[in-house]
Amino acid sequence: MIVPTADRTKASVLVKVAFKEVDPRILPEMSAKVAFLSREIQPEEEKPLKAVPASAVVFRGGQSVVFLVEGERVVERPVRTGRRMDTMAEILEGLGEGDKIVTNPGSDLKSGTRVKISEK
Repeated sequence: MIVPTADRTKASVLVKVAFKEVDPRILPEMSAKVAFLSREIQPEEEKPLKAVPASAVVFRGGQSVVFLVEGERVVERPVRTGRRMDTMAEILEGLGEGDKIVTNPGSDLKSGTRVKISEK
């Protein structure tokens, strides 16, 4: 439902949505940013996928790789990528859930390089 008033200072309109399936993590008065699709979602698009910032995927030795953080060092890991979605790249093979990666590796970064993780 679109609330019939607009906030001209923020150029926004309040929209109320309902969920098909209730998630216990969603609480009253929570807010969210929502994007409306221009077409129906296909069944194959509903399954979760693994994705990383596209800037994390680099080409070395003729293959796509990411730099995985293991302890205080990085390790070059070959990956198989799928589709690109704006600034993200789908990872089909090569990474596991929760793996820490370097998001913007420089061209001089090599496997075994010592790194320091900055927590934001």
